[in-house]
Amino acid sequence: MMRIMRWKTFIVVLPLLIAGMAQATASTGGLAGEPVREQAQDQVGPLPTPQQQSGIDEDISRHFGDAPTNPGPPANDLSSAWTPAALDHVIRKVADWQLARSQPYFDRIWTWSVLYSGLMAASRSTGDPKYRDAMLQMAERYHWQLRGPSPNADDQSLGQTYLELYLESDKKHPGWIAPTQAALDSVIGLDTLQPSDPRIPWWWCDSLFMAPPVWARMYAATGEHKYIDYLDRQWQRTSSLLYEPQEHLYARDASYIGKRGPNGKAIFWSRGEGWVMAGIVRTLPYLPADDPRRGFYTDQLRAMAARIASLQDPHTGLWHASLLDPKDYPAPEISGSALFVYAMAWGIHHGVLDRATYLPVVQAGWRGLLNHVYADGRLGDIQQTGAEPAYYLPSSSYTYGVGGFLLAASELKQMAVEQEPGTGSASPANTSLAGASAAVAPSPRLAGIAHIAVRVRDLRASVAFYQKLGFVRVFALSRNGVIYEAFMKINDRQFIELYPTDAKHPDPGFLHLCFEGRDLQALHRYYVAEGLAPIKLRKAGAGNLLFTMPGPLTAQGPQNIEYTQYMPGSLHSKDFGRDLGPDRIATRMIGVTLAAADRSAAYNFYTQKLGFHPAGRSGGLLFLPGAGGEWIAIAPLQPLGLRARVTFQAEPAQAKRLLRQRNIAYRKQRHSLVVLDPDGNQVVFQAGPSAATHTAPGSIGSMVPGGSR
Repeated sequence: MMRIMRWKTFIVVLPLLIAGMAQATASTGGLAGEPVREQAQDQVGPLPTPQQQSGIDEDISRHFGDAPTNPGPPANDLSSAWTPAALDHVIRKVADWQLARSQPYFDRIWTWSVLYSGLMAASRSTGDPKYRDAMLQMAERYHWQLRGPSPNADDQSLGQTYLELYLESDKKHPGWIAPTQAALDSVIGLDTLQPSDPRIPWWWCDSLFMAPPVWARMYAATGEHKYIDYLDRQWQRTSSLLYEPQEHLYARDASYIGKRGPNGKAIFWSRGEGWVMAGIVRTLPYLPADDPRRGFYTDQLRAMAARIASLQDPHTGLWHASLLDPKDYPAPEISGSALFVYAMAWGIHHGVLDRATYLPVVQAGWRGLLNHVYADGRLGDIQQTGAEPAYYLPSSSYTYGVGGFLLAASELKQMAVEQEPGTGSASPANTSLAGASAAVAPSPRLAGIAHIAVRVRDLRASVAFYQKLGFVRVFALSRNGVIYEAFMKINDRQFIELYPTDAKHPDPGFLHLCFEGRDLQALHRYYVAEGLAPIKLRKAGAGNLLFTMPGPLTAQGPQNIEYTQYMPGSLHSKDFGRDLGPDRIATRMIGVTLAAADRSAAYNFYTQKLGFHPAGRSGGLLFLPGAGGEWIAIAPLQPLGLRARVTFQAEPAQAKRLLRQRNIAYRKQRHSLVVLDPDGNQVVFQAGPSAATHTAPGSIGSMVPGGSR
């Protein structure tokens, strides 16, 4: 009987679907600048069962979304180009459509709180306050209260938005978070879901997106470590119950452990795995960098990302509702796919995931997601609420899926803003830097800054200092039992190299800067063809390919520029994924300042010979050729002199808190925090690598033990 009913539904819907397909085929839709492709919403897959349709009808009645038989044509004004403008356009298109149709029905159920998180991200990424203002109106409507007494993880999820509004406000309003704090305090002593319910508080994998980010933000808002302690304890319990280490995936809940799908394989639900991965990346930024359990989350993100990447559909770039059963569940599922793209993009952006490995996965996923946006801004192929893979129409759109999409798009927008090289010319005030020529030479792309080398008076003291910042000394090179080079690891591809002074080199300070290339032989050939004088390519002591080249004049003579390519079997490659200190104040080096004897000559050398890009009107700030978003700054010899200045991306409030906790003196310099190492070299922490937050080296400020404001 059920099979007959499904075919009756199919017969009724099929003509409408065929009409929609004809309309989509007639459209000139596709991604701007790319060949027109068959739109994913043309795909006809299994239709919802009567039981599933009943759930869909209930979701529609509660205004979570809908699934019309004719959603209209696909969008034809989107581009997959990874630029701020293209990403801003799609964020606004989808967010505006969803906000207009949903705002009258805002509620405190989890389906809405996920959308709220996406709208908060959209406001930050676009700079448009209307999305944040809508969230503020919602919060005031509910008097900053969560849903129900003794809230479970789903009901706690709304606290993410309340706490973000509080943390991002210039003026702190304790009343904005007091009800959420009281609600968390009411359950913090419970080891079960409720006194009468023996299940653990986070007994289903979805809860790892809903609750932990709330507890982490509450820690950030209050500084009370009990919220982190609870978070760590409960996540570990959920992981022990549901995480299957052989698959590197989570069972949706205990009832799915060992449960099999139609093809006989285990059921792993894409949205459930997406909840977990996105929950990790929404929790990590608010955890203290010195939490000894932080590595647990980064390790799990890496393991899950590797597994999820292996399950990506090579044709669509997306993932199916049942990850191990694409045949029985052929349609792409957008809510899970969007959460995967978001989590992996965040991991790349923050140095947790290897860029070379995961960037193609993210790019293919993003292109696939764009194929499911309709002309009016509707986002389709989102599975209705549930606990396992199900069937749905291509038009199926729900608030939580849109929230995940906006989180992904906003993370990509932030990456694009930080990576865009900039094409603006120098301002009149900086014409002395630009010189007579505005031409920028084409150049092979660089993967990023590999390391900065610094000469130090006391190697042991300098190692101890950088270890205090959370960087691990991973290996060292020595001659006759004496160390001549120590490597401090920032992430898998970035290091600080410390060299001790000696009789031949008595002065501490900046020694050299090294860039990573993907194909060092091609890069070497290019520089030779440009009339430069790179030294012959060789294998360095750590096992990587290396060549050097003289650069502009510094206080110590011509700058020594290094280029490296990480090779299999090298000390660096053997350490990939290891020794990533869980207490790092920062996980990414984004810029190095170079003091030049002739700033104009140095500027011209880097732009005209090496193909670096001027960062708009920022004077001596130059982005590396490539997509890494890292930069160098050309500064006068004084006041920097021989000292090095290296800039890291970090969340300023957290960096300030950690510096205070570790009793490390810093000074506040506009948008940055500046710390001096034992030799006076400057270590800078700032929010991001944009030119707007760059400050000139050597600014005077008072040093305060453990910080100031």
